[in-house]
Amino acid sequence: MDHGSSSENLLLVNSSRSLSVALISPPFATTGRPSLQLGLLSEIARNNGHLVECFHHYLDFASMVGLEHYEPLCNHHARLIGDWLFAKVAFGQDVPDIHDKYLEAISEDIAHLDAGFGLTTQTLIHIRDEHAPAFLDKVIGATDWTKFDVVGFTCTFQQTVAAIAIARRIRALSPQTKLLFGGANFESEMGEELVRNCDVIDYAISGEGDVAFPMILMRIADDEEPSNVPNILYRRVTGELVRGPTPPPFNNLDSLPFPDYSDFFRRAEELALLDRHGMRTVALPFEASRGCWWGQKHHCTFCGLNGTGMAFRRKSEQRLINELTALATEYRCFYFAATDNIMDRGHQKKLYSNLYESGLSLQFFYEVKSNLTRDEISDFRRNGIIHIQPGIESLNTNILKLMKKGVRGIQNVNLLRWAKHFDIFVAWNLLRGFPGETEQDYADQLAVIKLIPHLQPPGGFGKISLERFSPLFNDRDSHEMEDFAPELSYRFIYPRHFDLSKIAYHFTHKFRNALSDESFVEHYEAVRRWGEQWAGFTPPRLDYWYTGRSIFVRDERPNRTAGIYQYDGVPARCYYLTSERPVSIWQLQNALDGSVSVEEITAVLRIFCQDGLMLEEDGLFLALATPNKDVRPWAY
Repeated sequence: MDHGSSSENLLLVNSSRSLSVALISPPFATTGRPSLQLGLLSEIARNNGHLVECFHHYLDFASMVGLEHYEPLCNHHARLIGDWLFAKVAFGQDVPDIHDKYLEAISEDIAHLDAGFGLTTQTLIHIRDEHAPAFLDKVIGATDWTKFDVVGFTCTFQQTVAAIAIARRIRALSPQTKLLFGGANFESEMGEELVRNCDVIDYAISGEGDVAFPMILMRIADDEEPSNVPNILYRRVTGELVRGPTPPPFNNLDSLPFPDYSDFFRRAEELALLDRHGMRTVALPFEASRGCWWGQKHHCTFCGLNGTGMAFRRKSEQRLINELTALATEYRCFYFAATDNIMDRGHQKKLYSNLYESGLSLQFFYEVKSNLTRDEISDFRRNGIIHIQPGIESLNTNILKLMKKGVRGIQNVNLLRWAKHFDIFVAWNLLRGFPGETEQDYADQLAVIKLIPHLQPPGGFGKISLERFSPLFNDRDSHEMEDFAPELSYRFIYPRHFDLSKIAYHFTHKFRNALSDESFVEHYEAVRRWGEQWAGFTPPRLDYWYTGRSIFVRDERPNRTAGIYQYDGVPARCYYLTSERPVSIWQLQNALDGSVSVEEITAVLRIFCQDGLMLEEDGLFLALATPNKDVRPWAY
């Protein structure tokens, strides 16, 4: 691939010899995208003179067990089912769950997987006892591992135990090969505990690897101890754990090479996961920025991302344009998934409008902040951003304040309105379980939910997972937390000599004076019904036509009398003026040139709210209907 300007200022270190390096992404990663980690690190190593092969082994395992079973397991990562499936082949006689008690402990999760995807207890046992060993035989037998000086593994979410299992097989065949691990699962004391207790891990990179990776390769090539390599973890012969220096965040993102995904596409095509023209639906991952600009100011209380890398950094617009166009041309893929934790506002304003104005036919997924305006969402659609994850999490402002989201519930509703209007898919969930929330908060949210069945429903409603690195985790005492412990899955996966409190990312907990589970029964039912209503051919509708003098509102929401209702004069103007964004009565009066009294406006808005056509929150009002887009609106 022509890397254009990215070939300048590369990370170069001088080694005494070229190494043969294998990079592995093990199960469980989704088959819908290549590994950005492998794509980027392989190019960094090649630019430093090493020979690199990449193995997207998760494709092999997915092909073996079937996508219909594999993909749900990727998405169900909080219970670590994927790690449990490989624990037996990774730890042998040391595996703690010799009587399959784990499956009993997570019976509710198994019931969900069974009902939705046919993943029964028997199916999971079969995958563990038959597919996992067969997979290891296949991938080990297909490659001469003795030719590699270094084999590296990337480990995020449920990839660690499968990586250990593969590493044990490689170590048995090729004892001289150095085994290097990295990824989010090796950050902080999680990485220290894994290196301390897992004899097949020679080295681990705990944190960003852009500089550390070529440096550790240089030390291995020169047969030198790597104690000065940034973010490195390893054991000396004496058993002493060594941690290298902690560097500042890597800032020069423009100096990084374009990722190389050719090994992914080659293997996916060999396994018939792609046709020869290139696509089952594949999202090409790309990195426009690192860290979180919002988290630098107000770290969301439940978020455990960016454990050691919150500082926000970004690529330049021209650098990104060069990368995106090169990747699209090379791999004939035109849908991109940003790995960013949050979209950079500068990119939002400049980069994607430049792509659109250049006539490029690219589409994107992005994580964004939810306080977006109508015009911003319209620009998203025009510029190819068709799938967003805005971190809505709640429709209640008090709960959002507890989360430190910096947004109001009424703003989240407005985002859903305009996303629906502009045909942008929104990935979102409702969360519960925050210290300080009240039953009234959820009663108010339930009232909102009942008003908006015409808007895209959440993917689910559930209790927050306590994650390492989150403010809730770091400040447990002040939040009056009880029953704090590693999530129960860890005790069924890792041998007893591991300290689970150090290795865990997910934790169980309770807050004193927390609401009982019974408080949320009606919420769960409302969210379930909402999803079912959208599963049909014609989701509920609430839309309007505006003529300047009159407004016609069509209401086809459940449990309401279907019809089209006409409002004229001041009511029509008030409804239209509250349809773009939440506004106050005083803002409405100004928009009406002061010609209508506050009392008259208040009376109009009260009627709309009573009729369920408008939402009010703390003196702000928002019309719930969206502009109609039907070609023949009166064919009714």
